Amino acid sequence: MKNAVYKADTGEGLKIALPLPATAANGIPTTYGPSGLRVIPQTDVATAALRALGKVPQGLKNGEASCVLPGITVVLDLGTLPPGTQGGQAIYREPDGDLTLSATGDFIGYALPIAAPRGGWGVGIPANTAPATQANVVNGQI
Repeated sequence: MKNAVYKADTGEGLKIALPLPATAANGIPTTYGPSGLRVIPQTDVATAALRALGKVPQGLKNGEASCVLPGITVVLDLGTLPPGTQGGQAIYREPDGDLTLSATGDFIGYALPIAAPRGGWGVGIPANTAPATQANVVNGQI
């Protein structure tokens, strides 16, 4: 697949560095971004204090933790994402092929950062699930 940016080596899920709040704890599930993407930090969130103690894994920037994304095994480069895209935001595709942040299209995945030097956004494709919506929760569908 020519547009794959990252692939998971195991069925555990993709492992990438993500910016998380300092309150995120190693091994405790949390959410990333406005759509509530579930992630499991595998390290503590990097801080200057931890860095001074030599307890920050190589490659993490302050404010980042190495995370497992259960159910997401590939990140694709689908081109430029819609203006205003945030990390962890649900990405949809309209019938005409345009990517959108609006739930009026088909859910395809979550916006995830691509590390430097490439940078930008990719789309993490989940294992055939759609994000929970308030309407589904209220109607007892979830």
